[in-house]
Amino acid sequence: MQWSITRRPQKFSDLYGLNNIKTYFYEKAKTKDWPKSVLFRGQFGNGKSSCAYILAQSIVCQKPSPKGDPCGTCSSCKAIVEQRFDRDVIMIDGGQSGKADVIEIVSSFIATPPMFDSRKVIIIEEVQELSSAAQKSLLKTLEQPRDKIHFILLSMENSGASAPRDRRDVLRV
Repeated sequence: MQWSITRRPQKFSDLYGLNNIKTYFYEKAKTKDWPKSVLFRGQFGNGKSSCAYILAQSIVCQKPSPKGDPCGTCSSCKAIVEQRFDRDVIMIDGGQSGKADVIEIVSSFIATPPMFDSRKVIIIEEVQELSSAAQKSLLKTLEQPRDKIHFILLSMENSGASAPRDRRDVLRV
């Protein structure tokens, strides 16, 4: 297995730099008021996936630390660390999945309440690779937030035209 996978940070404090992200999510962990959607955007290798996995673990962790880091040992955390995604967290690769199938997967996943954990999390990698129709459908889903459903979107697109307008809801890595 790749070193970057086996040595991946397991909690927010393990992340190198990214202090604004760590501070923001430690504050959210105190209140358990997790954002409904988050966009991590940046170049390959800057920590988007690591942040997404740590955030997903923090959202569903059964025994978080007092500071807000995930325990890494509960069944919810292990499913993410081992990249099984067999509980209430799923990961979709927008660059490799059938672009039309992504919305069907998301729609069927959010149609039911969480089964194992207190919340459901959908991680979509390479969200910029989705078709225009899939992006529009995803946007409609995001505009109607549901209780206990959270989206983590990852993008390598660096276009200045799509820069976030409200930094409280969208964090760039």
